[in-house]
Amino acid sequence: MSLNECVKCWDDPCSCGWEYKHLSIESLEGLIKQRTLPFQMVLEYKKAHPDVQLSSSTFSERDSDKDFYKYSCKRRTELEESETVEHEE
Repeated sequence: MSLNECVKCWDDPCSCGWEYKHLSIESLEGLIKQRTLPFQMVLEYKKAHPDVQLSSSTFSERDSDKDFYKYSCKRRTELEESETVEHEE
């Protein structure tokens, strides 16, 4: 058992909600954005590059993996900047 596992569902991260029930609405919204953003970026990249071959290994990198990482860093910055502008308006 990991120290991060939920005491109710034993999943890491928690899949039953027990570990998050104390969080404020704002914290939950931030957590949802934080956790879903990487999936959104990968999906966006794969749709834009349907024939790309990305490595399935975490530790090996192809040129296409490097291109994806550059894209994801740039895209994350763009999304964070657009969110900052929305909050300022």
